[in-house]
Amino acid sequence: MPDREALERQLEDFRMAGKNLQLEPLVTRKALAEFGVKYQTELVDALEQAIEDCAEQDNKLIFTGHLGCGKSTLLAELGFRLTETGRYFVVNFSIADTIEESAVDHVNILFSMAVQLLDAAERRAVTLKPGLKHDLYRWLAKHTKTEIKAVDAAIETSGESSLKGGLPAILEFLVKVKAILKVNSIVRDEITTEFARRISDLIARLNEIQTYIENATGQTVLVIIDDLDKLDLSITETIFSKNIKTLLAPTFRIVYTIPFFHAPTRGS
Repeated sequence: MPDREALERQLEDFRMAGKNLQLEPLVTRKALAEFGVKYQTELVDALEQAIEDCAEQDNKLIFTGHLGCGKSTLLAELGFRLTETGRYFVVNFSIADTIEESAVDHVNILFSMAVQLLDAAERRAVTLKPGLKHDLYRWLAKHTKTEIKAVDAAIETSGESSLKGGLPAILEFLVKVKAILKVNSIVRDEITTEFARRISDLIARLNEIQTYIENATGQTVLVIIDDLDKLDLSITETIFSKNIKTLLAPTFRIVYTIPFFHAPTRGS
């Protein structure tokens, strides 16, 4: 009869086998390197070419497919590939990790883009002038009701210099902002109510962030928003059928995911 230690080793082996068989997307470089296989390379090539060929007036892409078909992995691969060219400032995020799924709407999708762009800019040590940084973070703090004093002090101290990996006080602030957007329904509702009436103000702020990043890096901003296809279909219909013009309004390149059921057909 196996001893207790042997049974525990077997149990751990079974647990590890179970984890390895989970069909989770490969969204990190490490995961792709360890477990990735060549899959739909022609599709990734086509997406890359479509992004390269975008004109400012026509630079939004819709990526669709059945749930579980591998979209997240392909989009992660696309993002890494474009980043490695050095020509793109790629921000790839899951809306499911950002906003409570039942609360997603067109306004907080756009607001989340602003948060993710600023977070990526800080983590990648993009140098913005202190005045611009103050303005952007005070705007973010105002609408998420987040304390800003530590951020102001960090910006004043650092001036135009930056640290690899970002300033700790600013990164901590952004973590708090993300948490508020994820769990605080009152703040989300206030953001939606305010910007639903003044959506052009939110879009103008997004375009402003894009301009600052592109001027500082010499790269083209690309935002990839994953997991929109996992929302309830009624929510997706409201977002894309009734607010599509708003989602197409930012001037930078965006890749949206939508459920296969809602894929636009020719002539529609």
